[in-house]
Amino acid sequence: MGKNITVIVKKTHPQIGNKGDIVKLSAGYIFNYLIPNNIVEIPTQGKIKHFQMFNMIAKTKKQNAIIQAKNTKKKIENIYKINIIKKIGNTQHIFGSVNEKEVLSKIIHQTNQKLEKKDIGIPEIKQIGIFNLTIKYLDNKTYNLILQVVPSNI
Repeated sequence: MGKNITVIVKKTHPQIGNKGDIVKLSAGYIFNYLIPNNIVEIPTQGKIKHFQMFNMIAKTKKQNAIIQAKNTKKKIENIYKINIIKKIGNTQHIFGSVNEKEVLSKIIHQTNQKLEKKDIGIPEIKQIGIFNLTIKYLDNKTYNLILQVVPSNI
């Protein structure tokens, strides 16, 4: 029976654990594979404190991001609909198309909330009408918003 040694995981590994985890593994596996490949390290009191501090900082950032996302969602839910005015031609098609930048500026103007272009899911819009937008506010949660493209030369 081999001797198990406690180590700190430096890189997330599917069989060992996530970065910052403290695990016990066999000595041969540690010294022959994990340490040479810089996956784990032997812990000292300072290193354990260091990893725990980084884990706390990561948890705090995640909690702040969740709170910020919920506030953004509440303000976006109050909008319900966005109107964008575009010039149209004879065939009811708009000149150019509606892009994330225009939608983003309307949302920021109405809510004073900072969003990114990657958070907005917009279909290709080349004519007037009503369209659905999806806005991501957490990792996998979305909110639907209505976009109305209105002709400017009515």
